Amino acid sequence: MPLSEAVLPEQSREDTDAGWGEYPVTEDERLYRDRPPHWDDF
Repeated sequence: MPLSEAVLPEQSREDTDAGWGEYPVTEDERLYRDRPPHWDDF
């Protein structure tokens, strides 16, 4: 009889970004980080 759910998770917690201390970045944070250097002159 086939199982309807996987026995093991596809990815362990240690294998996620949160497991390495990194958290999802919002779109606003990404855009602010990726802005050109000359924008700091204003």
